[in-house]
Amino acid sequence: MSKPQITIAEFAAEERKFLHDLANPLAVATGMLEAYRDELVRSEIELNESLVRKLGKIETALDRIGDILKQHRPRLIEIQEADLKQQQ
Repeated sequence: MSKPQITIAEFAAEERKFLHDLANPLAVATGMLEAYRDELVRSEIELNESLVRKLGKIETALDRIGDILKQHRPRLIEIQEADLKQQQ
């Protein structure tokens, strides 16, 4: 069974919702990582270099995902606005 065809503006709206749905758990993961790091500092636990490097890689990956989401959203808005102008 094939999906019905949709307009570019409808597709852009779906994609914006998808980005929003991804952004929420990303914010939770980023916040939890920060809270974990703060907890480690308060507990005065010494982390070995390997763990510090791994936490850094996690942070870098989460930041990169956030950047990708932020870069993509304006393009979707642009597409929706262009479609609205065409309809007028």
